[in-house]
Order: sequence, then C-alpha cells, then structure tokens
Amino acid sequence: MPLASQELQSQLWQAPDILRGQINSTDCKSYIFSMLFLKRLSDRFDEEVAIAVASGVPQAASVADPDEHQFAVPESAHWSQIVKETMKLGEALNIASHEIEYANAGRIDGVLTGTNWNDESKLGSPANRERIIRSLLTHFNDLDLRDDKFAADGDGTGNVLGDAYEYLIYQFADDAGKKGGEFYTPRSVARLIVELLQPKEGMRIGDPTFGSGGMLILAADYVQEPGGHRQNLVLEGQERNLDTMAIGKVLFVDAAQDGYYRPGKAQNFLDREHIDGIVSAFQGYADVERFAHVADLEEIAGNDYNLNISRYVDTTEPVEVMSVEDALAQLREADRRRDEAVARMDELLAGMGYKR
Repeated sequence: MPLASQELQSQLWQAPDILRGQINSTDCKSYIFSMLFLKRLSDRFDEEVAIAVASGVPQAASVADPDEHQFAVPESAHWSQIVKETMKLGEALNIASHEIEYANAGRIDGVLTGTNWNDESKLGSPANRERIIRSLLTHFNDLDLRDDKFAADGDGTGNVLGDAYEYLIYQFADDAGKKGGEFYTPRSVARLIVELLQPKEGMRIGDPTFGSGGMLILAADYVQEPGGHRQNLVLEGQERNLDTMAIGKVLFVDAAQDGYYRPGKAQNFLDREHIDGIVSAFQGYADVERFAHVADLEEIAGNDYNLNISRYVDTTEPVEVMSVEDALAQLREADRRRDEAVARMDELLAGMGYKR
C-alpha cells in the first residue's frame, strides 16, 4: 500500500527512539540518515532492476549495467546482504558504506563513510553496538523506500520522500541543532529568498551556509519551472558540519534529480500569498506603508549601518488618541462608579456595626 507523507514521516521519526538515551541527539542524526540512505539506495536499485527487466532487459544486465541505475549498489553492500549478518554488524555497515561510495566515486563521497558504526565512544561496548544496530536494521527493514511505494500528495506532486527528508532535518534541528548553533530554514523561507534573487540560466549560485542544500535545490527548480534547464546552472555551497553536508549531497542528487522538491506548497511559516506580496514589494522598489521602504546609503549610514527592519519600516500598531471631551467623560464615569462602590462598602460595614 502506498505511503503518504505523514505515514512515512511518523515511521521514520520512530527510529531516533531506538537511539535515545544511548547517544546524544546531535550524533543521532548522522546514524539515522546514514541507515536511511543505505536502505533507500538498495530499494531504488531493486526498483530500477525491476523496471529494466519489465522493459525486456535481461536480469543479469539490468543489475550490472550502470546506465540502468542512478546509483550503483554492489551485491555485497546491498541491504539484503547487510540484514543477513548475525555478528559484527558495525563492521558490516562500515564495509558496505565504503563499497557503495567507491562504486559511485566522486558523487556521494563522505555521505555514508562519515558515519562510523564501530565508534565505541558513541555507540558503547560491542554488545551494546550490536543491540542498537540490530534494532535499527529491523526498523528500517520494514520500510519500503521504492518510488512506487510513495503515494502522491493531494496536489499530485508525489514528493513524499523529499518531504520525509525535510521533516527529519526539521525535527533534528528542533530537537538538538539549536543548542549547537544550527538552525533549520523552512522551505517557504528558502523559496522566498530564491524568488527575491530570481536566478536564471547561466548563473553561478552559491550558498555560504549550505546546510542540507534545500535552497540550491529550490533555485534549480525555480529556473526549470518556466522551461529553463537546471543543467545550465553552477550551484556551489559550503558547510562546516560534515554530517549536514552529507545529507545535502544525497538530497541534491536524489531529490533534485527525481523532482521530490517541488515548490508552491503552503507552509506553516509563509503562505503562498505572503511570498507573492513580499516579492512584489521587492520588485516594485517603492515604499509600501508599514510593509516596505527603499533606503539609500545615506539613510543606512545614519543608522550606523544597522539593517534592522524596525529602523526603516514602522510596524507598531497605531495608538488611538482620545479627545479631551471623551477623556473627561470617562473620568466622570469612573468617579461615579467609584462613589457607588464606596457607598455600597459603607452600607455593608454599617450592617456589621462598623463605621468609617
């Protein structure tokens, strides 16, 4: 039965529960994504074989021919072989990771080998490592990550796996990333920045805080939407967190190539109408009361080059100024209510034998 976005996201987010209390949440991310990628690569490889065979390609050729596959997965490194292992699971995963990266030289370097499944400082004793890894293998073994197992969303885009990647990135950032100085940029915000920049074919686009690569993927999508060719772009990024960069590499090749990241879907942070309004104001290059302001360098210098929006656009709610007549009327009404309250209090005190 096809999986919808929320179903897959729920199943994937159960995986960190296996590691909670065992390793810190920052390290948890690399292990979960590494195993997710291993399973995805194998499932997609098998699906490509099935498609090739259905089209008349012999079984052996469909497995061996690199033209039939997005990524090569050596038989010894295939998920089906890994789950058969009964001992030294960490070593088996490390070897499989190296074999897959070697078979795809230059494409996913560091994506899988950046995770050490034999790291005693993170996964504990050999017995503890075996238990944790076996639990993760069992969990992911129940997930079928082939393309044909993903149900299209209500808008028909079918970006279930891309949404799942993004969901995990968000959850990990919310769970631990902020403590380490990392922040997740919502897709809607990234889309807004892309639309403000208006990338075009032939451009070189760089993201100095690459993260998981979402903004560059959206930039490529933006160019392709009106009929452009994303192949005519040079996309560059830098990221100091190697685990996050590894995630970005897979998103770039998998999500961008297969079209999982598609724009126009409303987010909790910025709706489509909000993005359109901001882009329109930016492109209009004119003041919009309480919304936008065109500042020249002299004005910016006068603010000590502080670009805080509140320095240029007044977004405070207007305070209603009351007339003197209305203020006096309210004062008289307050006096009347006070006198009534005092009279009532005196009456109650007198009934109890007290006098002011």
